[in-house]
Amino acid sequence: MSSLQVDYLVQKEKYQDLIRAAEQDRLLQVVKQQNASHGGWHRNLASWVGFQMIKWGAKLHQYGSVSTTQSNYLPN
Repeated sequence: MSSLQVDYLVQKEKYQDLIRAAEQDRLLQVVKQQNASHGGWHRNLASWVGFQMIKWGAKLHQYGSVSTTQSNYLPN
């Protein structure tokens, strides 16, 4: 086998490796997109729960400041 044939086979194998790597990257991108689209409602739910907890915490904080003021007037 001549050196030209060996070089050709090496280049052909490198090309095949690049094609496999590109295909793998493309598949990873597809999976990431699918995960992002399926995970969207989880983030929306977590966001909604977070906002509700902040609202509830603000209300409780208001009630807590009122009850602290009132508890100063209660006898021990």
